[in-house]
Amino acid sequence: MVISELAVKGPAGAGDEFIELYNPTNEAIDIEGWRLQYKSATGNNETGWANKATFGMVSLQPHQYYLVGSKSYVGTVVPDLVLDGDLGLAAGAGHVRLVTMDGTVVDKIGYGTTSPKAEPSAPEGTAIMAPVTFTNDQSIERKATAGSTAESMAPGGVDATRGNGVDTDNNGADFVIRALRDPQNLSSGLTEP
Repeated sequence: MVISELAVKGPAGAGDEFIELYNPTNEAIDIEGWRLQYKSATGNNETGWANKATFGMVSLQPHQYYLVGSKSYVGTVVPDLVLDGDLGLAAGAGHVRLVTMDGTVVDKIGYGTTSPKAEPSAPEGTAIMAPVTFTNDQSIERKATAGSTAESMAPGGVDATRGNGVDTDNNGADFVIRALRDPQNLSSGLTEP
Protein backbone atom coordinates (compact mmCIF):
# COMPACT_ATOMS: atom_id res chain seq x y z
CA MET A 1 0.00 0.00 0.00
CA VAL A 2 1.33 3.44 -0.88
CA ILE A 3 0.41 7.08 -0.51
CA SER A 4 -0.27 7.91 -4.14
CA GLU A 5 -1.30 11.58 -4.20
CA LEU A 6 -1.76 14.45 -1.81
CA ALA A 7 -2.82 18.07 -2.00
CA VAL A 8 -1.81 20.52 0.72
CA LYS A 9 -4.44 23.05 -0.36
CA GLY A 10 -6.95 23.54 -3.15
CA PRO A 11 -9.27 25.90 -5.00
CA ALA A 12 -11.32 26.36 -1.81
CA GLY A 13 -8.28 27.38 0.25
CA ALA A 14 -5.82 25.96 2.75
CA GLY A 15 -8.21 23.35 4.15
CA ASP A 16 -9.12 21.93 0.73
CA GLU A 17 -6.76 18.98 1.20
CA PHE A 18 -6.76 15.28 0.43
CA ILE A 19 -4.57 12.19 0.72
CA GLU A 20 -5.04 9.33 -1.72
CA LEU A 21 -3.93 5.73 -1.13
CA TYR A 22 -3.28 3.08 -3.79
CA ASN A 23 -2.90 -0.68 -3.70
CA PRO A 24 -0.22 -1.45 -6.32
CA THR A 25 -0.22 -5.19 -5.58
CA ASN A 26 -2.15 -8.11 -7.04
CA GLU A 27 -3.70 -8.97 -3.66
CA ALA A 28 -6.44 -7.30 -1.61
CA ILE A 29 -5.11 -5.37 1.41
CA ASP A 30 -7.14 -4.91 4.61
CA ILE A 31 -6.33 -1.54 6.20
CA GLU A 32 -8.69 -1.70 9.17
CA GLY A 33 -7.08 0.05 12.14
CA TRP A 34 -4.32 1.62 10.00
CA ARG A 35 -3.66 5.33 10.46
CA LEU A 36 -2.56 8.31 8.42
CA GLN A 37 -0.24 10.57 10.39
CA TYR A 38 1.27 14.00 9.76
CA LYS A 39 4.33 15.68 11.20
CA SER A 40 5.55 19.19 10.50
CA ALA A 41 8.95 19.73 8.90
CA THR A 42 10.55 20.42 12.28
CA GLY A 43 8.39 18.30 14.59
CA ASN A 44 9.95 15.97 17.13
CA ASN A 45 11.20 12.69 15.63
CA GLU A 46 9.24 10.47 17.99
CA THR A 47 6.39 12.55 19.39
CA GLY A 48 5.69 14.95 16.53
CA TRP A 49 3.39 12.61 14.60
CA ALA A 50 -0.33 13.40 14.83
CA ASN A 51 -3.05 10.95 13.82
CA LYS A 52 -5.17 12.45 11.04
CA ALA A 53 -7.27 9.44 10.00
CA THR A 54 -7.97 5.95 11.31
CA PHE A 55 -9.53 3.44 8.94
CA GLY A 56 -12.51 1.26 9.75
CA MET A 57 -13.40 -1.95 7.91
CA VAL A 58 -11.74 -1.21 4.58
CA SER A 59 -10.21 -3.62 2.09
CA LEU A 60 -8.60 -2.27 -1.06
CA GLN A 61 -8.70 -4.57 -4.05
CA PRO A 62 -5.68 -4.87 -6.35
CA HIS A 63 -4.90 -1.57 -8.09
CA GLN A 64 -7.68 0.30 -6.30
CA TYR A 65 -7.64 3.79 -4.77
CA TYR A 66 -8.96 5.17 -1.48
CA LEU A 67 -9.50 8.90 -0.91
CA VAL A 68 -9.32 10.73 2.42
CA GLY A 69 -10.62 14.30 2.33
CA SER A 70 -10.45 17.14 4.81
CA LYS A 71 -13.66 18.60 6.19
CA SER A 72 -13.06 21.57 3.86
CA TYR A 73 -12.25 19.43 0.80
CA VAL A 74 -14.09 20.53 -2.33
CA GLY A 75 -14.10 18.40 -5.45
CA THR A 76 -16.22 16.36 -7.80
CA VAL A 77 -14.59 13.11 -6.62
CA VAL A 78 -16.24 12.19 -3.31
CA PRO A 79 -13.84 11.05 -0.56
CA ASP A 80 -14.24 7.54 0.81
CA LEU A 81 -13.50 9.04 4.23
CA VAL A 82 -14.36 12.65 5.11
CA LEU A 83 -12.62 13.88 8.24
CA ASP A 84 -14.28 15.85 11.04
CA GLY A 85 -11.58 18.50 10.63
CA ASP A 86 -8.93 19.55 8.16
CA LEU A 87 -5.71 17.62 7.61
CA GLY A 88 -3.63 20.72 8.40
CA LEU A 89 -0.84 19.92 5.94
CA ALA A 90 1.73 22.71 5.72
CA ALA A 91 1.98 24.12 2.21
CA GLY A 92 5.77 24.42 2.22
CA ALA A 93 7.10 21.29 3.90
CA GLY A 94 6.00 18.33 5.98
CA HIS A 95 5.77 14.57 6.38
CA VAL A 96 2.91 12.11 5.92
CA ARG A 97 3.04 8.42 6.77
CA LEU A 98 0.77 5.38 6.71
CA VAL A 99 1.10 3.01 9.68
CA THR A 100 -0.52 -0.29 10.59
CA MET A 101 -2.49 -0.93 13.77
CA ASP A 102 0.74 -2.07 15.50
CA GLY A 103 2.66 1.03 14.38
CA THR A 104 4.63 -0.46 11.48
CA VAL A 105 5.37 2.25 8.91
CA VAL A 106 4.02 1.09 5.54
CA ASP A 107 4.81 4.22 3.53
CA LYS A 108 6.20 7.66 4.28
CA ILE A 109 6.76 10.83 2.30
CA GLY A 110 8.51 14.09 3.03
CA TYR A 111 8.06 17.15 0.88
CA GLY A 112 9.74 20.53 0.70
CA THR A 113 12.52 21.49 3.10
CA THR A 114 11.84 18.60 5.47
CA SER A 115 13.98 18.46 8.58
CA PRO A 116 15.17 16.87 10.78
CA LYS A 117 16.60 14.39 8.29
CA ALA A 118 17.16 11.61 10.83
CA GLU A 119 14.90 8.56 10.99
CA PRO A 120 12.10 7.97 11.75
CA SER A 121 11.04 11.41 10.55
CA ALA A 122 13.10 11.74 7.40
CA PRO A 123 11.59 11.32 3.97
CA GLU A 124 12.37 8.10 2.17
CA GLY A 125 15.63 9.00 0.43
CA THR A 126 15.42 12.65 -0.56
CA ALA A 127 12.39 14.87 -0.11
CA ILE A 128 9.97 15.79 -2.86
CA MET A 129 11.06 19.29 -3.78
CA ALA A 130 7.74 21.05 -3.80
CA PRO A 131 7.31 24.54 -5.20
CA VAL A 132 8.05 27.35 -2.75
CA THR A 133 4.33 28.08 -2.86
CA PHE A 134 1.84 25.55 -4.18
CA THR A 135 -0.87 26.87 -6.43
CA ASN A 136 -4.40 25.89 -5.49
CA ASP A 137 -4.55 23.36 -8.33
CA GLN A 138 -1.29 21.47 -7.75
CA SER A 139 -0.70 18.16 -6.01
CA ILE A 140 2.09 15.68 -5.35
CA GLU A 141 1.58 12.38 -7.22
CA ARG A 142 3.45 9.08 -7.20
CA LYS A 143 4.76 7.99 -10.59
CA ALA A 144 3.35 5.13 -12.65
CA THR A 145 6.78 4.15 -13.98
CA ALA A 146 10.33 5.19 -13.17
CA GLY A 147 10.35 7.33 -16.32
CA SER A 148 7.02 9.06 -15.67
CA THR A 149 6.92 12.86 -15.80
CA ALA A 150 4.33 15.43 -14.81
CA GLU A 151 3.36 15.58 -18.48
CA SER A 152 3.04 11.80 -18.95
CA MET A 153 0.94 11.55 -15.76
CA ALA A 154 -1.44 14.36 -16.85
CA PRO A 155 -4.82 13.59 -18.47
CA GLY A 156 -4.20 12.10 -21.90
CA GLY A 157 -0.57 11.29 -21.05
CA VAL A 158 0.86 7.82 -21.65
CA ASP A 159 1.04 7.11 -17.89
CA ALA A 160 -2.26 8.73 -16.85
CA THR A 161 -4.08 5.43 -16.30
CA ARG A 162 -1.17 3.17 -15.39
CA GLY A 163 -1.50 3.40 -11.62
CA ASN A 164 0.87 4.91 -9.05
CA GLY A 165 3.10 2.03 -8.11
CA VAL A 166 6.69 3.32 -8.26
CA ASP A 167 8.24 2.93 -4.81
CA THR A 168 12.05 2.97 -4.81
CA ASP A 169 12.15 4.36 -1.25
CA ASN A 170 13.33 7.69 -2.63
CA ASN A 171 10.57 10.31 -2.45
CA GLY A 172 12.49 12.71 -4.68
CA ALA A 173 12.56 10.15 -7.50
CA ASP A 174 9.13 8.58 -6.96
CA PHE A 175 6.85 11.64 -7.22
CA VAL A 176 5.98 14.45 -9.62
CA ILE A 177 4.24 17.77 -9.04
CA ARG A 178 0.92 17.75 -10.90
CA ALA A 179 -0.32 21.01 -12.41
CA LEU A 180 -3.91 19.88 -11.85
CA ARG A 181 -4.77 17.61 -8.94
CA ASP A 182 -6.53 14.35 -9.75
CA PRO A 183 -8.02 12.64 -6.67
CA GLN A 184 -9.40 9.12 -7.13
CA ASN A 185 -11.58 7.02 -4.84
CA LEU A 186 -12.91 3.46 -4.53
CA SER A 187 -15.46 4.21 -7.24
CA SER A 188 -13.16 5.89 -9.76
CA GLY A 189 -14.12 3.66 -12.66
CA LEU A 190 -11.92 0.75 -13.54
CA THR A 191 -8.98 -0.03 -11.31
CA GLU A 192 -5.63 0.91 -12.80
CA PRO A 193 -2.83 -1.58 -13.52
